[in-house]
Amino acid sequence: MSFFYKSLDQPIEPNIIQGASDLRKSFENADTGWVRGIEMEGRKDFGFMGAPFKNLSLSVNAAHIDSQVTVTTKKGQAPPTNPKHALPDQAPYVVNAILDYTHPDWGTVRLIYNNIGERINAAGTFGLPDLNEESRHSLDMVFLVPLKHLGYPFTIKLGAENMLNDRILFKEGDQIQDEYKKGIKVVIGFTYDYN
Repeated sequence: MSFFYKSLDQPIEPNIIQGASDLRKSFENADTGWVRGIEMEGRKDFGFMGAPFKNLSLSVNAAHIDSQVTVTTKKGQAPPTNPKHALPDQAPYVVNAILDYTHPDWGTVRLIYNNIGERINAAGTFGLPDLNEESRHSLDMVFLVPLKHLGYPFTIKLGAENMLNDRILFKEGDQIQDEYKKGIKVVIGFTYDYN
């Protein structure tokens, strides 16, 4: 477990301003800011359940983070809707988990899960609400198959990224501003071991 604190001097932050017919993103310097949090991580293998599980392990990393920036209106700058708000792009929590099975001959199968909390994408100005990116979940899978035991100096990598294909959603107040999905990415690769 670890604790951290960072003081920020004039952090640059994105903000939303009203254009002639649409909303536009700009950048301004806040006055001050800070980030503080706690991070925990642990790892456990499942060998206690018997020999078939000795190569199975679970690793978890989680962080809870508070942040704040303070903005005062300066000449030529858009007045902030909320003079004190969370640091843009700083989620209040992040959770990562890896379930790993590694056999010395057969290779590795790994599931990787990630969840990141809702966060400000751009701060609102002139009374406009903040633009928030909603929380989303992701799940990746990786297979690493070494061929050394068959006499070949190669490792085959098969992977699938973003298997949940959770939507990426941006909201301003109750209004959806953007929504899309990235799709599932499949990766196939070969590594040559020259040792």
